[in-house]
Amino acid sequence: MLINDWNNQSQRYELHDGLGGEFILIADEHFNDIQVNISESTVQVPTNVYNREETVLRDILFTEELDKVFKLNYDADQTLTWQYFGSYTGFFRNYPGIKWSPDEKKALDLYDCRNRGWYIRAATSPKNMVILVDTSGSMLGLRNDIAKHTVQTLIKTLGDDDFFNVITFNDTTLYLEACFNDTLVQANSDNKNRVQQNLDNIRPQNIANIQNALEKAFELLEKFNTNDKGAGCNQAIMLITDGATDEYESVFAKYNADKHVRLFTYVIGREVDYSEKVRGMACKNKGYFTQIKTIADVQENVSKYIHVLSRPMVINKTHDTVWTNVYMDQAVNEGLALMTTVAQPVFNNKNKTLDQGILLGVVGVDVPVFELLKLTPPYKLGVNGYSFAVTNNGYLLFHPDIRPLYGPDDSLKTNYNSVDLAEVELSDERDELRTAMVNRTTGSLTMEVKLHLSNLQRATTRSHSYYYTDLKDTPFSLGIVLVNDYGQFIIEPNLSLKEGLKSLTEKPITLAAARQWIYCRLGSEEAQVMSKLERIVQYVNATETDDEEYIKKCNPDLIKQVLFDANMTLAVEEYWEAQFDNKESNISNGIVLQFVGTHGGLTRSNYNKMSRTPTDFLEENSNTIQEDYYTRAVELGKGRFLYSVPIVSSDSDIEDNNTLVTASSVVMVQEAAVAVAGIQFRTALLEEIFNNVTESCNGEGCRSCSELDIDCYLLDNSGYVVMSESTSDIGRAFSKIDGIIAADLSKEPDDIYRRIFITDFQAMCENADPGGSSASFLLDPFFSVTAYFKWWTHYFVLSLVQFSFYDWWYSGANAQPITRTHTFSYNPCDKVYTFFDHKPGKQSSNKTSIVSCDGCENECEKSYSVQEIPDSNLLLLVVDATCEFDSNITMFEPRKKEYNETERCERLQKQRHRTRPETCHAYHPLENPEDCGSGCNIQPSLILTITLAVYLACKHLQLFQTQ
Repeated sequence: MLINDWNNQSQRYELHDGLGGEFILIADEHFNDIQVNISESTVQVPTNVYNREETVLRDILFTEELDKVFKLNYDADQTLTWQYFGSYTGFFRNYPGIKWSPDEKKALDLYDCRNRGWYIRAATSPKNMVILVDTSGSMLGLRNDIAKHTVQTLIKTLGDDDFFNVITFNDTTLYLEACFNDTLVQANSDNKNRVQQNLDNIRPQNIANIQNALEKAFELLEKFNTNDKGAGCNQAIMLITDGATDEYESVFAKYNADKHVRLFTYVIGREVDYSEKVRGMACKNKGYFTQIKTIADVQENVSKYIHVLSRPMVINKTHDTVWTNVYMDQAVNEGLALMTTVAQPVFNNKNKTLDQGILLGVVGVDVPVFELLKLTPPYKLGVNGYSFAVTNNGYLLFHPDIRPLYGPDDSLKTNYNSVDLAEVELSDERDELRTAMVNRTTGSLTMEVKLHLSNLQRATTRSHSYYYTDLKDTPFSLGIVLVNDYGQFIIEPNLSLKEGLKSLTEKPITLAAARQWIYCRLGSEEAQVMSKLERIVQYVNATETDDEEYIKKCNPDLIKQVLFDANMTLAVEEYWEAQFDNKESNISNGIVLQFVGTHGGLTRSNYNKMSRTPTDFLEENSNTIQEDYYTRAVELGKGRFLYSVPIVSSDSDIEDNNTLVTASSVVMVQEAAVAVAGIQFRTALLEEIFNNVTESCNGEGCRSCSELDIDCYLLDNSGYVVMSESTSDIGRAFSKIDGIIAADLSKEPDDIYRRIFITDFQAMCENADPGGSSASFLLDPFFSVTAYFKWWTHYFVLSLVQFSFYDWWYSGANAQPITRTHTFSYNPCDKVYTFFDHKPGKQSSNKTSIVSCDGCENECEKSYSVQEIPDSNLLLLVVDATCEFDSNITMFEPRKKEYNETERCERLQKQRHRTRPETCHAYHPLENPEDCGSGCNIQPSLILTITLAVYLACKHLQLFQTQ
């Protein structure tokens, strides 16, 4: 059904157009609650294609039969998402049917399937491409604009397996990007963006010397044809000019006698006098000629080279299955975000036209990244475990640290899909892992890595075990990461489903909301009415009635785990109720929320009805083992409480003692982390206890935090202020409050904090276009304050959580090993972050020191003392308040990493280890070179051929999912 206009009616959309009747769209959970029609497909035609043209309408009509195939595929495998066919004529048939929203303004629909990565990769083999751009004086004005747009469009058709360069020519030849002189570079996002940015520097002048340009292009291609660099398959020269007076036969005889390099020519302008020579060059070198009269003609004419490169594959009748690198689904504004596509070309198999190698189009099936993540669910990987996959180029297909969006309006980064594995797995041994995975080997290794946490607000180091293998019939390798200190074991559930169900439904619970937590996968109609809890209940009932059809829709391992967790945590509800019923307890009155999150994605909680402070903690943290409170508590270790407050930026102005503090602690059974229990309470409660303890001081030489010449802070293990005499400090990085002392805290050899430097390779950068010392009192007297804090820590923890977790957890469980557009413009850049990290018990817990601030406005010496608070992630820092240092210290602000011109060029030219695709179709002796732009096109429509290709693509996806 051709999309024209839409009417939104309550809970559904109704489509009407001149070719058909009512078209009902209903929200479907499986398609991210997008309004879809699972009975029919819809057809989109881009603005640059006339949607009433005879061949377009004819092929749209013939391909309606694909709806039956699409629906059969979906009925057979409801893990499938979008299925589609992209025609060589430009129309795009998509199943299930959707409301097409090409852009926010809905002015022009510029989505042309023929220029999408999945179409081009399925239709062609990898290529080395040299683009020659005429910059002589005759190319002034509109011709220059058309030529630049042609270059830009050609570059956009290139993918990670392609290599290219752009050379401008008039009476001399010049590489468009100076860093890429005399080389071909990989067509990744950074390199393509770099070249495109230089297009505005083109200034037409002088006369054109096409011969010199052709010779330079051939020599460059020959250089890369004789080594292991480059694409290693197709070779093409794209000549963009307004005419030629010669066919340069001597050049082609010298460099291209065997026609191993194809020449594609683009004549620019409405009125050209010398186009026949340009056409002759293309026809004699297995290429294609086209004339581009206006900017509107560019996209349609550029795409014709793709069909020429597809000819050898068509004649061979080879249906290669290709997988794309990751991309953002932009065809639908409400789409399923990060995707990869499995696609196959569709050919005309008639023998009488075989030599023409006619490509009908490409069929594809989208695979959302979250569907791949479901194959490695969080509960099977354990706390801080994760999976990732890389392409043959070493780029990430998925990884928890891919961050494709930036800014308050979630703009898409230009290089989001070329993030290298070595840029996220930060280790001195990172090349070893990357090389092994790019080579698609199977193995394992252990590495110490640096990683950032909490959205680039904290950092730590961990020892990871990596297990990796290739994914057969794909260009991908899969990696699994387990944490060595605590991620090697899980509890094996051991109870009846009926008993577990009773525990699950007796008290209110929250289940993990993230897409990876799939308890039962239902059809669209069932999903509309059944909650996750109801699905689990239905599963248990189905096991008793032997309802095999429903049972096969569910994940029995995850359901058993959550039922087990429900049974083991039920007893804690009684304890919580007793705590909140104690009206005389000041501590109980200060608690807002008590909670426990489990390995299976279940959360129990008890909200203090006497508290006037609301909390959305559960809504924001329902995914248990994936949440900060859980992962950081497990990292801290058994027997310790993790205290945290919301982090605020240094320029925020907050005076609020109702900020909520979260305290959480891991529950371990043998070596397995089974749950994390915790509380939320007002900062006012912590402030009261903090003041009572730090202001009480008895004994000779004892000093109190209430004295005016002392400032006291409670810092967490990342250097953020959890409590201070000034509530405006809470949640701020101490390095922003006092950078000099913060730097001293992380100095060797007596460091309390480790300074961790992390380079963010996915960053975006904005373009613009003295008194005396009072140190003596800190040398010994703080022993008494430390003693008070030790008493306070134990009193506070025991008073809040006097319940032994081991009493209500299954103590007899056996741990088993795991089976293995903005106000400002922004450009990609590298940023260096400085983080603090303290490992409780592993470093010195006491430090007393004197620091000076040379160069500060008020130079003086400043003393401080720091003490670890037992059984927590907190440190007590006491600072001399009589010496005021300059507060405008920015040494810990993230900074852009600057490169000089030489370094910048080396980085751009550097080609990391990669492997080429396994298949190559660059030549076939039966190919008919006469079809080179004469205007004679055969346009067959073979629905049976397309149907077969759709079927094969879906079968290939099913084979992949069973691995």
